[in-house]
Amino acid sequence: MKVLSLQKLSSDDEELLKKAGTVEYLYVPASEITEDTLDGVDVILGYDNKITDLLTSNDSVKWVQAWSAGVDQLPQQLFKEKHISLTNASGAMVPGLAEQILGEMITWDRHLQHAFISQQKHTWNELQTSRYQELADKTLLLLGVGHIGQQVAKLAAAFGMRIIGVRHSSKPAPNVDQIYSMDQMMDIAAQADFVLNTLPVTTQTKDVINEKFFAQMKKSAVYINYGRGKTNNEDDLVKALQNGQIAGAIMDVFKEEPLPSSSTFWQLGNVLLTPHTGGDTALYNHRVVEIAARNIRHMAADEIVPVENVVDLGQGY
Repeated sequence: MKVLSLQKLSSDDEELLKKAGTVEYLYVPASEITEDTLDGVDVILGYDNKITDLLTSNDSVKWVQAWSAGVDQLPQQLFKEKHISLTNASGAMVPGLAEQILGEMITWDRHLQHAFISQQKHTWNELQTSRYQELADKTLLLLGVGHIGQQVAKLAAAFGMRIIGVRHSSKPAPNVDQIYSMDQMMDIAAQADFVLNTLPVTTQTKDVINEKFFAQMKKSAVYINYGRGKTNNEDDLVKALQNGQIAGAIMDVFKEEPLPSSSTFWQLGNVLLTPHTGGDTALYNHRVVEIAARNIRHMAADEIVPVENVVDLGQGY
């Protein structure tokens, strides 16, 4: 099995791949890949749109391991036509991402952002005691109960939160008290103190979180997006924040990134904003390689068909 990596891996991760099976490994940055480079390659680790045209005339590549959880930016139709399996990196960023989400929720309830600002100004600034809140006994609504949602649920449960979730299937999940269908999303929005959106981008989820949803939320509730920017209507969100329809938002992803300096989000005092760093962790590359290695380990000797983190090219995730 010839494996081409577009990512520079550590020597330990190279060894992990080689020990997973009979692997011939090579690293070539995307900018240097040619048609000849791809000749005989079975697996590509990572992806760059620069190689899309090269793939159209290639018949050897059978599997692409994406370096991100979201894969809507990849040429899935081409993969489908060429019978190329696609796996994503879902799970690689989960521990750090879940910790950051809980950290942001605590920051919101405990007004730590004001303390950080006051520290920079050398100001002893105490807020009214009644403004300091607690996560315990509050309700967290998970829009998406995948790897991220389940890890957040585990941590939130430890803080004494009630957790409800929306997912496409009715399958129960650990630490989630009640699962609802996507059709019930509007009906349960009013229960939540925090709404966490980790939905993937599909034709059904684009702008699915909009003015109608925000109108159902509590005025004291906070909306959080650590999924994909395209799943919420940003104009509707800005209006809801400006009009006091909801109390605030915690945002890590946006439709346009980097977020333009002219964006209204920068000016809103009820928004906690991070530059799409929720999934960043020093352990990320290693965890993606582990996903690839496990797939290689479980493959039959005469076929290259991954079984873990496989993207349904019909559904797009």
